[in-house]
Amino acid sequence: MKNRFIQNAPLFAGLTDAEQELLSERLHLEHHRQGDTLFAAGKEPGALYLVKSGWVRLTSKSMDILASLGPGSIFGEADLFLGRTRATRAEAATDVDLWSLAGSDLEELIAQHPPLGIKLSRAFGTPLTQLQGYLVARLRQIPSLADLADEALTAIAARLRAREISQGEAIIPAGARVDGLYIIELGRVHLDQGSDGDFITLEPGSLLGEMALLTGKTQEFEARAATDTLVWLLQKGDYEELTGRYPDLARGLSRTLRSGLNPNDQALAVERLGATPLFSTLPEEVLKAVARRLLVQFVPKGEIIFHEGDAGDALYLVEVGEVEMAAGSISRAQAQETLGRLGVGGIFGEMALLTGHARTSSARAVRDTNLWVLYRSDFDALLTQYPALGIALSRGLAERLASADDRQAEQHLRQMILLASLTASQLDDVASRLRPARFRASELIYRQGETGNRLYLIESGQVTLRARSEEGSVIFGTIEAGSFFGERAPLTGRPRSTTAQAATDVDLWELGKADLEELMLRYPAIGINRSRAISQRLMRPEAPRAEAPRPMTAPTRRAPAVAPAPRARPETVRPVRPAPQPALATVMPGGIVGALAGLQRSVDETAVWFQGQSAAAKTRIAILLLLLAWLIGVAAPAAIISAISLDTSQLPANVLASLPLPAARLAKQEVAPVALALANEALTNGGEEASLPTPTYTPLPTKTPIPTNTPIPSATPTDSPVPTDTPVPTDTPLPTATFTSIPPTNTPRPTPTRRPPTATPTTSADRSAAAASAPAPAPRAAQRPGPNVWDGRLDQLGVNLAMVNVNPGQQYWRLVEARWADENESGGRHHIYVTVLDENGGRIVGQPVVVRWADGQEVRPTEDKPANEPSYNFQMYAAGQAYTAYIDGLPSDSVAGIGLGTIAQRTWKFHTSFFLTFQRATR
Repeated sequence: MKNRFIQNAPLFAGLTDAEQELLSERLHLEHHRQGDTLFAAGKEPGALYLVKSGWVRLTSKSMDILASLGPGSIFGEADLFLGRTRATRAEAATDVDLWSLAGSDLEELIAQHPPLGIKLSRAFGTPLTQLQGYLVARLRQIPSLADLADEALTAIAARLRAREISQGEAIIPAGARVDGLYIIELGRVHLDQGSDGDFITLEPGSLLGEMALLTGKTQEFEARAATDTLVWLLQKGDYEELTGRYPDLARGLSRTLRSGLNPNDQALAVERLGATPLFSTLPEEVLKAVARRLLVQFVPKGEIIFHEGDAGDALYLVEVGEVEMAAGSISRAQAQETLGRLGVGGIFGEMALLTGHARTSSARAVRDTNLWVLYRSDFDALLTQYPALGIALSRGLAERLASADDRQAEQHLRQMILLASLTASQLDDVASRLRPARFRASELIYRQGETGNRLYLIESGQVTLRARSEEGSVIFGTIEAGSFFGERAPLTGRPRSTTAQAATDVDLWELGKADLEELMLRYPAIGINRSRAISQRLMRPEAPRAEAPRPMTAPTRRAPAVAPAPRARPETVRPVRPAPQPALATVMPGGIVGALAGLQRSVDETAVWFQGQSAAAKTRIAILLLLLAWLIGVAAPAAIISAISLDTSQLPANVLASLPLPAARLAKQEVAPVALALANEALTNGGEEASLPTPTYTPLPTKTPIPTNTPIPSATPTDSPVPTDTPVPTDTPLPTATFTSIPPTNTPRPTPTRRPPTATPTTSADRSAAAASAPAPAPRAAQRPGPNVWDGRLDQLGVNLAMVNVNPGQQYWRLVEARWADENESGGRHHIYVTVLDENGGRIVGQPVVVRWADGQEVRPTEDKPANEPSYNFQMYAAGQAYTAYIDGLPSDSVAGIGLGTIAQRTWKFHTSFFLTFQRATR
């Protein structure tokens, strides 16, 4: 009789006879008298019930009658299957006999016979709570989900919905958008592989639709049921919600998931490969063969693609998304040092694949990204099939390696304080003159009183400077890597005033006296960097301190185990103490040259004397110097400028031509504007706040490419010093800066905006030609709006705005906002960020942006990025006024003088960033 009741119950009708028999064994007969409460609302469900005889009444919490159930009826199953408290109350309306199935028995039965639980779930319409344990175990058997936490697997199991598919029915048609992730529970599925009838058979436990779900693409191959099939479906909305809560779900699905490119993607890949320098010379046939070997890989946001030091087994192209390249260690959250970001069409990882070396950087997905991957096995097969590929890639590899060496040497030398503001060609000249040397800890580099014919740059390690006095040995300080020492003796011709000793194992670069003098005459920026470095040393609060005696070993020259980056000429053998060479002052004529050389020696002697003072004395001297700077730079600049006048008629032409650039400018009566700029800089460095905005002095020569052929009308023209007729050969012309105030919206008073300089004529003929060709100031320039927002700190950095002059009705690119982020605000970034807007303020995608520097430029379009990210970024590596940025296609405002560094240390490579917004406008 029990089996007959089970067979007639709709909930159990789909079970086989064997399964019904298993269920019958777990049913227990109970007898209740009329009025007995079977269960109460709000209680935990303990069983479901099948009525054998009598009647049962179901009521709500408010005692309203909901139903009366007679023989053959099942009640209490919904609360038990869903794992929730009782929603109703059940009582015996008459004497009643019924069979009960305890929840513990049902759970044990399903664990032993999972198909029974699946069939009950299908009949009930949703997975039973008692089936959760089985589904979690089932999900863990799938390789791509095996590493997920129990919490994530339980959440997935709770959202799975059973779906029955008849034999021959399509589960996912080819070219369709998938509606979720499918898991095959029972039956088999054929995955068609093309028009030739090939297919792959998928067994229970296999996944369907995961690639299309992850990448957002359509289903490439049709999935059709080969037999009657039962699948579990995780709907797309549930998947997106779960990946937000459990990111490891997307990572697990994508870790081993790869698929070939469809025909449309292959055509796009050929186009993008041909646009990359590495593949640009290959014929289309080879590019198509490469595209056929590419595989699609989905990488979720924050996922690491490879680490520095990993084997280079593949190259990558970005189809959609963005990838961040970093040096050193990297995590899913952030990178230690960002090298750059690659957007759509970017290629990376190719150097390790071509050379066979380990990865030299790390890569991480900034957001969900689709990559096209070429693995080493496919790459090797292509090389065998197409020899032209190997030839072209070898040529490209050689060019890349040579270019990388040049850039590495240049970037390495720029870390040296003395060389920070030199151009690439100037750094090459310096590198060819350097000689390597290594000293072990405690070895002497030179002694006090020796003749000095070399300057030293510290590649690595530390050097201690000390001097003998009546009180004993006094330590003047420790010089760190990147700095220099020993420059005073070769420049003045006097003996060493200190003893230099290696505090640690130290690698040095030596620069001889003759080379140093020639470089300082050829590149005045070296002298300026030297003066600034000495000034910073003088401002250090530490005072010389007495030192306990310590053993010193004799100096021993050794070649460094690993040569530092610059490409130096081979070491030449020279005596340890070469004969003194004539000092700088003795090889030049007298007059102003002698005065300048004497002034340099006085500065050096004053620096040494200042180091020997006590801390209190240093403080008093600093206060006096600041007061003097204020008097000179603010109270009486006009009187000082008018008082400086030199008569150059008495200097022979050959003497004037041989002067270094700063001396030549003094001789040409151009000292006035430079003196004023230096005075203002002294106020800034001294910590005083001037009452008026002052221009920032830019060291000479400047390597920043600043356009000078565009006349910038000004509402109030600014006078510039008039040069004399005496021609003076110089390496780099000194620009005459004019200043105009642009009121930014975020400050209460106008902030000065420096305009780009124009070259100053040096002869009367030049001045006549310039006057004839220069356009007259246009009154309409005053009507052209400037930026809405201009960060006042940009003026202190020496950043210039060149506002393009256009005719009425003409379209142009207008700078509407310019901001600077200091080292703290940048958070390790060092970029130029640009956003380009149309007339209505909407973002423009694909608009070329130009960033220029001394010996090159980059032109790259804006990209479609999230609203909170700029649509273009350029990673900076040069400090000072190194870069100029503007928009291509129309006349454009340009921002010059951009580069790494802070206001106080403009030529140091502190990581800072610039944010520029341009908008298309009509005059």
